[in-house]
Amino acid sequence: MPWLNYASDRPVGHFALITVALAFTSRYLFVGIEKGGHLFADVQDWSFSLHGLNNTAVPGIRAFREHLVSNYVAQANIFRSHVAATALAWTLMPFQIWKTFRNNDIERHRTMGYFVLACLTIGMVASLFLARPVREVEALGGLTSEIGFYGMAVSTSYCASMGLYMVKQGCIQEHKQWMVRAYGTIWGAFFWFRIISISVLPYLPPDKYPHGLGLLANLSWMSGWIGADIALSLGDSNKKVAFKAQRDAIAISEDAKKR
Repeated sequence: MPWLNYASDRPVGHFALITVALAFTSRYLFVGIEKGGHLFADVQDWSFSLHGLNNTAVPGIRAFREHLVSNYVAQANIFRSHVAATALAWTLMPFQIWKTFRNNDIERHRTMGYFVLACLTIGMVASLFLARPVREVEALGGLTSEIGFYGMAVSTSYCASMGLYMVKQGCIQEHKQWMVRAYGTIWGAFFWFRIISISVLPYLPPDKYPHGLGLLANLSWMSGWIGADIALSLGDSNKKVAFKAQRDAIAISEDAKKR
């Protein structure tokens, strides 16, 4: 699906999905953190109900309301900082990857890049505080989920830091590769984690929900990183094919002139 290619030079599909995701995320702005958290829980409850499951059969979905939402409310300012900063970085990163937009004004690309890094720093640091209380809730995966949430923050920060380091070294291609990886981990952590948690986890046996959520928390950022590397490798392959085709065309043209 080209429109989900994290390394795409024309990320039109990205903008469409990000717009939908941010429209739903804006519920925190309009109805508050507590009601906004319960709205996502409502979607989760509906998804599980399609499989004949409720919060009695799956304690984890009840724990989401009782513990996770209350954690967000208790750390309201940190939660707002996390959501706002991460959402802003996620929204701007496609522009950074968009080839035409990037090449039209390199100075703008540089300035926006530092702003994105600042947003990521705020968002990732805030996420560390939000992840800590999950350890106490075994129904939500406990320590396994907590480690997964830390993994989301560390992987995104590492990739973005490597991107900054590479551009400082003058390694432009490597800079792009690491920033695409950072972008991929954000997709995994900020988008696919939530989509899969409500679409796939209901298929698990109810007593396996905590294990499934913990595994998903760890695999989400990994899948984003892997997806980014696949996108980069496909992009390199396409460039090689295009270069070979261009070289062959030049050779044919030169051969025709000789005749």
